[in-house]
Amino acid sequence: MKLNRTIYLAAFGATMVLGSCLKEHDTNISTEDFSPTVVSLTFPRGNSTVNSGKQYFNSAGLQYSADAASAVETFLIKLGGADGFGSDVVANIGVDATKIADNTDGVVYELLPDSTYELTTPSVTLPAGARTAEGKITFHPNKIDPTHTYVLPIVIKDAGGATIASNINTIYFRVALKNRYDGIYTLRMRHTGWVANGIADNVAGAFPKTIVLTTNLANTVTHFNTQFNSELQPAFTWDQAGGGPTNVIKDYTQFGAASPEYIFDNATNKLIDVRNTIPDDGRARTFKLNPAVTDSRYDPTAKIIYAAYQLTQTGRPNLLIFDTLTYSKSR
Repeated sequence: MKLNRTIYLAAFGATMVLGSCLKEHDTNISTEDFSPTVVSLTFPRGNSTVNSGKQYFNSAGLQYSADAASAVETFLIKLGGADGFGSDVVANIGVDATKIADNTDGVVYELLPDSTYELTTPSVTLPAGARTAEGKITFHPNKIDPTHTYVLPIVIKDAGGATIASNINTIYFRVALKNRYDGIYTLRMRHTGWVANGIADNVAGAFPKTIVLTTNLANTVTHFNTQFNSELQPAFTWDQAGGGPTNVIKDYTQFGAASPEYIFDNATNKLIDVRNTIPDDGRARTFKLNPAVTDSRYDPTAKIIYAAYQLTQTGRPNLLIFDTLTYSKSR
């Protein structure tokens, strides 16, 4: 899969952060009004913007599908100042690893490995009399390790003698990955085996709020339920105190020290394991696949996850869980 995008300043409010602190209302001010003539990494006027500069390093980042083979982003080189040049200006673009230190969010970033991207246009030529020219960079998301936090600071290294704007000269490409299972889902659930512990038995129902599945590795997602704003496994209860039927849902609950992570085979979309991400609190709670159900999987056409697995605990029978998670929207 190949993605192509031209990054304009409006898009950067949600996708990446740049390098300037100049503002006129909600847009970048025109560098054409400045003297002397300067060369900068900038974007067209007339677009609403989160203004650029290192103070915006932590505002947002680019996100791609972990399956994407390539994703092309377009940046602009701009000539500013009252006077232009009568000859071509060549801006040489490169990486400045020292700019990683511009972040203030407490995250330890690593430089994006050079095997995961190419500066498609390492030299950008502004023809004589021109004010802007495009440069391109190609990322390879399927080569990026999702367990690391990367940034790629791009700067103008040299402009052939032209002055480089000191405060409009850095684009911070912060690249993060989403695998195909990542997203916000509705949940329909059924479980059986813990009726003695107040858990509704063998009745299917819709969980009231969404489940958020978040990329951990290229083939795994962690689980967050928005009903309780926690990572714990949800469940239905029955009216045990009132002696009500065990197959009638009374309320909703969640299990402590039990947070499922779904592990898929990317080649087949089969669910191959479920593991507990929370350390043992003494009850030895674990998750494992239900061996009696052999078609737990992700359906990429319908965007539905069918997950049959078990929650185990010392001193109890296994709780059999049957989840159907239907994709609602991106996270």
